[in-house]
Amino acid sequence: MPGPFPGMDPYLEDPTLWPGLHDGLIYTLSTELNASLPDGYYSRRQARLYVVQEDREILPDMIVFREDPVRSAGTTGRGSAGLTLDRATPVHLRADQETISEAYIEIRHKTAPDRVITVIEILSHTNKAAGSVGQREYRRKQREVLGSDINLVEIDLLRTGAHTIAPMQDSIVRHFGSWQYLVSLSRHRDRSEFELWLLTIRQRLPEIAIPLVEGVADVALDLQTAFDRCYDEDQYARSVRYDSDPYFPLPTEDAIWAERLLIERGLRQSKI
Repeated sequence: MPGPFPGMDPYLEDPTLWPGLHDGLIYTLSTELNASLPDGYYSRRQARLYVVQEDREILPDMIVFREDPVRSAGTTGRGSAGLTLDRATPVHLRADQETISEAYIEIRHKTAPDRVITVIEILSHTNKAAGSVGQREYRRKQREVLGSDINLVEIDLLRTGAHTIAPMQDSIVRHFGSWQYLVSLSRHRDRSEFELWLLTIRQRLPEIAIPLVEGVADVALDLQTAFDRCYDEDQYARSVRYDSDPYFPLPTEDAIWAERLLIERGLRQSKI
């Protein structure tokens, strides 16, 4: 059963729900590609790994361990009445670390399995956190792909965070106005041109083109069908609290529209 929204569900942008949806979409898109790619081409899920420390907001706070403060005359610990520290004896501080695994898709051909033809990325909150390790790692991979003969498809279904996909935000706004969700395609033959799908929460997710090599037709990939499949198979209808507002607030007009939609579908009570 599809979700209540015609396209992307803003409730699933919640950082606690997004990782599962992200990985589900990667799996589903890869599976659907393998069902429709021409003979010899295949899609594989890959993972980008990196370690983040305390600069990532969703990590637990740093933990102090071992030494108890040693009382010493003349030195007062900040914020603790009567607490003093022996400056000659260090305390130990350990920053929590977490290994992040970000899945993406590669398309190759069996005659040249070492050559990547197309990369498909779905952005996460870690990629869009300005100045974070996750954004730096994503940007590094992005530069590598754009400097090669690999096609790049970037799918951004998150309204919040820093603009991270390849085409410049100001240029998109200047030519096409604002948007909430965005898909970008950069073909290796011409890096000066991007094909864009600009969307709002009121629109169905698009059917996008997945390029292969010169002389081979693009493959159509229906993002809405993949999203609906993930929503249904992972039973988001059971876990999402539609009777409250989404984790990331909607603009006023969209919030009113979304509330009416959810009331119509019996997922929210009217305030009247």
